[in-house]
Amino acid sequence: MCGNPHNLRPRFRMPTRFPLPPRVSRRGAWLLFALAVIVLALTWTSAGRVGSETAHERVMAQAQAVAQGQAQLLESELNKFRTLPFVLAQDRQLRDVLRQPTGAALAKLNAKLEGLPAGTGASVVYLLNQDGLAIAASNWRTPTSFAGVHYGFRPYFKDAWQHGTADYFALGTASRLPGLYQSRRIDDDDGQPLGVLVVKVEFHGMETIWRKLPQRYLVHDEEGIILFGSQADWRFLTLSPVTAERARVLRDSLQFGDAPLTLLPWRQVTGTPGEVVIQGTRYAEARQTITGLGWTLRALVPVAPVYAEEIAETRQASLLACLLALAVAATWLLYRRRRQDELALQKRQRATLEALVQARTEALRDSNAQLTTEMADRQRTQARARALQAELEQANKLSLLGQISAGVAHEINQPLAAIRTYAENAGELLRQQRPESAGQALDTIVSLTERIGHITGELRGFARKPLARDDAVRVRDAVDGALLLLAPRARQLGVRLHNSDIPDDLLAQGERVRLEQILVNLLQNALDALAGRDDGFLRVRAWEAATRLYIEISDNGPGLSATARATLFTPFSSERPAGLGLGLVISRDIARELGGELDAVTPRDGGATFLLQLRKADAA
Repeated sequence: MCGNPHNLRPRFRMPTRFPLPPRVSRRGAWLLFALAVIVLALTWTSAGRVGSETAHERVMAQAQAVAQGQAQLLESELNKFRTLPFVLAQDRQLRDVLRQPTGAALAKLNAKLEGLPAGTGASVVYLLNQDGLAIAASNWRTPTSFAGVHYGFRPYFKDAWQHGTADYFALGTASRLPGLYQSRRIDDDDGQPLGVLVVKVEFHGMETIWRKLPQRYLVHDEEGIILFGSQADWRFLTLSPVTAERARVLRDSLQFGDAPLTLLPWRQVTGTPGEVVIQGTRYAEARQTITGLGWTLRALVPVAPVYAEEIAETRQASLLACLLALAVAATWLLYRRRRQDELALQKRQRATLEALVQARTEALRDSNAQLTTEMADRQRTQARARALQAELEQANKLSLLGQISAGVAHEINQPLAAIRTYAENAGELLRQQRPESAGQALDTIVSLTERIGHITGELRGFARKPLARDDAVRVRDAVDGALLLLAPRARQLGVRLHNSDIPDDLLAQGERVRLEQILVNLLQNALDALAGRDDGFLRVRAWEAATRLYIEISDNGPGLSATARATLFTPFSSERPAGLGLGLVISRDIARELGGELDAVTPRDGGATFLLQLRKADAA
């Protein structure tokens, strides 16, 4: 909409709001505010308590789930090694070595045992004779080799010797690495004991996995001594006090080396079953018994993140529900009060509205008249704009036709010059009584006029593009036709022409006249560049490759400058004073319409070289 918007305003403005009902008293407002604060505080406290209970249930379920999962993983790892001593004890080579431990037999057995850890995952596999002396071991090459060490004091030897099998967790006396020793007695064919085979299993892999998890894990024995877990500094600490006498016995047995067996600082959380505090961090604890060893796995899940998340979500949901209830109650109270006041205001508002409607109607009548005037002015402006647009389009068309006309004039100038030359020659031949030669010159003039007719036909093509002819053109004929027009000037300039590198059967897809137009432009430019040179040379050659054919025109002139290369195919750009700068532009356009391309390429021996690419036609 046009015009000044201030002129459209009515004389009397309609009120944007009606008088509101009387406000609630200050004292009543404070009472309502205090009540809302109390309700929100109670909601906050209750939601925190409910969130804590929900979080406890959630974290305990999570602890139980991870404890079960890790216990199953640990038992799976143990079961993998339980059958290894039994299988190895059946090997007759071990019995033969125990009967006759010769040097050669021990060397073979050491080599055999050496490959077992890599294939089974065991830490060490070694063989003890009836005195508990390790006579062969998989780590016999290492500095901590068990071979030659006496282990008769170890319970895993004593128990296996008496009962056939034993499982014993201890700190290695040679390696100083803790692990589970699984042993099995080897008997001869008569059932007499010969020795004990021991497989040591370490739990570095499990500990590495546990350290990457957010939970904490520990495994302890029946006495509460932590054997291994996710925290390396918890190893050999205890969950319950160990008496001084028991600690002395354990130290004498070297089961845990010289570990002090001190108590891990932990305690149960009062009033929250299943939660403990260890070293200042609160965890949810779940326990799983490891079958067959008397071990217990404890999973410890940090509760702080779960409590914070659950309490925050519960409080958020509760506060939103409380605020929604308060909003509904407040809305109902306000609605009830407003409804009473609005009934009293309706009569006054009706009278006010009638007066405003009358004033608004008068203002709209004036605005409508003003808009009618402005619309008429706008229609006249749009009519002038359309006329100006038509004039601009006509000027643009004339500019385009001017460029095309300049190009046509450039192309016609060459055959016109040739016509004049042949006409003068024909007259001279007639004076010399040589009618046949004169007839040939006149035939050439007729051919050139036809050529001019073809060129002027291009002007219509720019305004109304006709269907292009798509014939098979013999390249040799097109080149000869172009050279026919320019041969007199080439002789005048003393330029040698070379066009023998053109196969006779080379066919291009297109129109001969338009192809000759391109060639004439390129040849004419080459002759202009060779003007004034005594050794001018112009070469035209052609070849085919796959579905394309190529025509190359090169000369030994001064070549193209950097400036000329940059504007080579720009209209009205020419380094010659008499040039229009349209020949190459028109030639490239024709080449592209014929499905080809025209480019200036870098010559090998100086001068200028242009490469014309066209579609190849099948031979007739």
